[in-house]
Amino acid sequence: MVVYFTYPVVVNLQVEQRKSMEFPAVTVCNLNRMKKQYEKCLSEKTKSRDCIAYSGPNSGPLLLPERRNYLSCTSELNETKLKEAVTRVSFLEKYSQLTVGKRRSMVILKQN
Repeated sequence: MVVYFTYPVVVNLQVEQRKSMEFPAVTVCNLNRMKKQYEKCLSEKTKSRDCIAYSGPNSGPLLLPERRNYLSCTSELNETKLKEAVTRVSFLEKYSQLTVGKRRSMVILKQN
């Protein structure tokens, strides 16, 4: 639990007031690393397999905090950036399932 509280909580509030608006809107982007539904994962008694993030077809071994680094506030991304973020997460999920030897050979191939 100590590790969880070492991450800062970010709050950025910007208020704009205008005399007239065609359509008032509010955008809230939660930059916190964890959703409330995963709060149970802070308990040391919780098994790690019970805390694996699930978000549809992109689910995999990345835990929620790691996944949120790449897909945080996706509504703020344009279509191209969203596709890039999904591609990165997909790669990381596949890469994390490889053995150490396979990972090393991929790095060697990439460097050559």
